[in-house]
Amino acid sequence: MMKAIALIALLGIATAHNIKDHGAITDDFSDKACIGNAAAFQSAIKAAQSGEKGDRTVYIDGDSHFCFMPSSLKDVHNVEFIIDGKVTATSNNKIWPARPSTSNHRGHSMALFDIEDSSDLKFRGEGHIDG
Repeated sequence: MMKAIALIALLGIATAHNIKDHGAITDDFSDKACIGNAAAFQSAIKAAQSGEKGDRTVYIDGDSHFCFMPSSLKDVHNVEFIIDGKVTATSNNKIWPARPSTSNHRGHSMALFDIEDSSDLKFRGEGHIDG
């Protein structure tokens, strides 16, 4: 019975939108990689929102360590995030963006996962977020 449950869990992750499939690069902490990884994360969110592959899950796998710039989760609905890897915010505060002028909190720095006007987001996993 445990093997069947594990197989079902693996099949669920297999259809998820892995950020590496959207261009994310592991173990690179350069500004370029942090910006690119945030773009890959946004791409995976967009794909999950559209229902591509029949799945509304964004996945950060457990064998990976990613550097991220802040990512806006504005108007994101009914998406699950499985974070089994490690996500670290860029340490270069000179390139850390401010919230857009259309935000309710304009002028302030963005959060690593800057969530606004979104609903039914689920975060789970065995990973670690530093930032």
